[in-house]
Amino acid sequence: MSSAVLSILIAPVYVKFLGLEKMGILAVGQAIASYLVLANGGINASTTILVSHAHGQGDWTAIAKAFRHGVLLSIAAVGLVVAATIGLAFFLEHPTFARVVRLEHPEWVPLILAIGGQAAVGLIAGSFYNLHAGLQNTRQVVVLQGSVRIVGQLLSAGAAVLFGAAYAVVVAHTVATAIGGVLAALLAYLSHRELFSPAPIEGGQAIVHLRTGAKSFGLQVGGAIGSSSPVFSINHANGATAVPTFTLPLQLINVVNNIIVSFAHFMQPAFGEAWSKGDRDWIRQTVVDFMEKIVFLLMVASAGFVAVGAPFIRAWVGVDVSVMMLLSVVIVSSSQTLTAWWRSLLSGINRHRRAAQSEILNGFLILFLTLVICRKSIDALGLGVLLAGAATSYWVLPGEIRRHLDIPRLFPRGRKLLAMAAVSAAVYLSALGVLAMSTPASRVGTFVQVAAAVLTGSIAFVLSASALRLIAFRPLVAKWKT
Repeated sequence: MSSAVLSILIAPVYVKFLGLEKMGILAVGQAIASYLVLANGGINASTTILVSHAHGQGDWTAIAKAFRHGVLLSIAAVGLVVAATIGLAFFLEHPTFARVVRLEHPEWVPLILAIGGQAAVGLIAGSFYNLHAGLQNTRQVVVLQGSVRIVGQLLSAGAAVLFGAAYAVVVAHTVATAIGGVLAALLAYLSHRELFSPAPIEGGQAIVHLRTGAKSFGLQVGGAIGSSSPVFSINHANGATAVPTFTLPLQLINVVNNIIVSFAHFMQPAFGEAWSKGDRDWIRQTVVDFMEKIVFLLMVASAGFVAVGAPFIRAWVGVDVSVMMLLSVVIVSSSQTLTAWWRSLLSGINRHRRAAQSEILNGFLILFLTLVICRKSIDALGLGVLLAGAATSYWVLPGEIRRHLDIPRLFPRGRKLLAMAAVSAAVYLSALGVLAMSTPASRVGTFVQVAAAVLTGSIAFVLSASALRLIAFRPLVAKWKT
């Protein structure tokens, strides 16, 4: 959470010292990085799954095998990343190719090389993070990753100020990732030295890793295509300068929604361990309870975001964003958040083959539809994401969860859903009412007005949620006091 808030605070630094075009180039570069990371073939995810299942059975020999082979396969994947990075940089040296793919800026070649290095370092560091995740060392992972993100953001902001180049920002962040990887490896070594003992490579274990990773790889491919498609489509239609009109609002709403994504990531090994122990009841109850809370949080956060987003972003970074773009960002972020929760659950219980197929199809549909829609209006790209999800993931992934866990109902319905919608409407209207009272003449005045709108919306949330009995605040306050 602190790293997300910090990213909001330093965004104006990027706007000032990089400019919108280089910020757009950086966003497109990070989208390309999501494809380079696919070189691991789902190995990092398979390490988490295999370690968590073995941990649930108390089999430390299996844990050691899964970890060691995961590291070796990740090292092999780095070779693929290096080859792909060099090949792409070579082609971008040719003006014709660069013009066709809309990557013509002279900074693209050094940026691609920096992104390749970032992906390679991330693959190796991920081996140790996923070991900790599989062993459910959640607190250590949260603290370490959060600290690395904060250091990475500070170093990246400093690089933007000093060099004014997108590739320098990536290099600075890679340094922080490398430091985090070393610390994660050291922590693992000090806690479980036996996992680092030399042992022969076993072909059978490598095959198990690859088979398990293949299903996770499908989810990874679909997620990479789906999440990067809006950025690629905007860049292709309007150029890199237009990309921040999407990525900046997305960054803002993800301050809240990424809490759910991070929680889903850390719940994956817990689901895996419970599944290996046969504790289906705990999984069912946890899924139903949290699904209701996730839907409610997404509805309320989206309502508040649409109400105050445009004036806040204008005062924050000086970029005008339409209400239509805000709605598109809500659709994209909510879709990614929900599917992240579903994917983590299905991956944790190792029942995600069909989900992977659906996510790949969903990714390609998003790419096609957003490319078509962005030719008319980039602000309406959320429609493409919505249509793609309705045709695939929105019903396939929940259906798989219900089928494997025998859950009759996954989403809130009836009166409860209407009550959630009423609370969201109260938040939106109360915040919008404050903003409609006046038009501030300065940035400070806008921030004050937005803060008043957020406070009013929060009060409306507490009162309406209490009145409709969606949240019992008195027990929460009493518990906090004790």
